[in-house]
Amino acid sequence: MQIRGIHATIDEVSSDPRVSGAGTIVGNVDVYGMHGPQWGTFRIENEGGAWEGTWRGVIYGGTVDTGTAWLVGSGDYDGLTYYYIFGGNNSDLVLETEGLIFPGEAPAP
Repeated sequence: MQIRGIHATIDEVSSDPRVSGAGTIVGNVDVYGMHGPQWGTFRIENEGGAWEGTWRGVIYGGTVDTGTAWLVGSGDYDGLTYYYIFGGNNSDLVLETEGLIFPGEAPAP
């Protein structure tokens, strides 16, 4: 099964206020049974600026997500990149996240 253009809004909460704020996720998934790849775009916006980029991951067992995102900063965050790792059971609508903000651009794939 293919699902395209899923839109979700979230309240991103982080220990670093630079990456907390209103989030918009657009997602796609190809499901083979209960597993498959997923990908899309992600944007976090707050008073200081925004982070925007792409994410990729997998869903397995129908409810468990894991993935990463590379987000480029704008506004006060111009010149910074945010590398973001997420995972957990999406049936609870809460995913665990870790990230790193660093100066410069994301490395080429």
